[in-house]
Amino acid sequence: MSFAVPKGLPGNPNSQSLGRIAIETRVHNLWNHLIESASARTGSLLIWDTGTYTVLPRKKSSRRPPSPQTTDDGSDTDLEAFVQATLEAKPENEKLIDAFKSRYIRLRLNGFKLPKNYTITLRLPFANDVSKSRPARRKSRRKPKSAGAPKSTDSEPEDDDREADPPPEDAQDIDTDSDEDAQTRLNNAYPGSTNTIGSVHQRAWFILLDRLSSGFVQERAAETWVRRGNAKGEGFDPFFILGREVESSVVTGRLAREVERDEGVEGFVGRAGWVGITR
Repeated sequence: MSFAVPKGLPGNPNSQSLGRIAIETRVHNLWNHLIESASARTGSLLIWDTGTYTVLPRKKSSRRPPSPQTTDDGSDTDLEAFVQATLEAKPENEKLIDAFKSRYIRLRLNGFKLPKNYTITLRLPFANDVSKSRPARRKSRRKPKSAGAPKSTDSEPEDDDREADPPPEDAQDIDTDSDEDAQTRLNNAYPGSTNTIGSVHQRAWFILLDRLSSGFVQERAAETWVRRGNAKGEGFDPFFILGREVESSVVTGRLAREVERDEGVEGFVGRAGWVGITR
């Protein structure tokens, strides 16, 4: 499964825009993730980070009643603990698919660039759970506004740490090639890969930094999140993903313009909207 994160992964526990939109993109085959290339249509494709992942269980509610005991001798054996151990014995990819289908993924990413214990959650709001891919939009001529018509004040909604509105309509096809095959769009999978997980084209998820699981605690007086002070050195210094002019490949160290130069691509102009958040 693949997601486009137009404003980058959240790396600051005190960010004013902690929540981000994660747009479900076409299922990739392994080859797509192991190459660095460029074209006049897509620009540079480089590997920013690579590594493994761990699917964490969903957080428990404090209002949940205690589970029944499973033994007669008064021991602390808990049915819930047994079920949890059974779930944890499953392979990570199976747990990821189960979490994906449940609309809530709690994921620890173990990469070379990402800090230790970096944890995010991905949640699919019901409002964004479209069952069919959106038809390709056709360009239409805008009707002239009347002299007394008010000007539009619509703008992209701000994300916060509670909920995220769906992205504006103009941002829906942010990763879509202009000449994509209709069957590829319908199946939401690139040729050579199979969509067996029910992935839906351009479905908008909500991505959030899991601050507690990433090693942060909240200072009540200042209402800010700080690194948990212990011998394990939990938490991390804030980081920001600053875009194609700054970010380099974790494999070759190349920048976007260097990848394009090596592939003979000149004069690429990137799409609007792919900007990192630094506040």
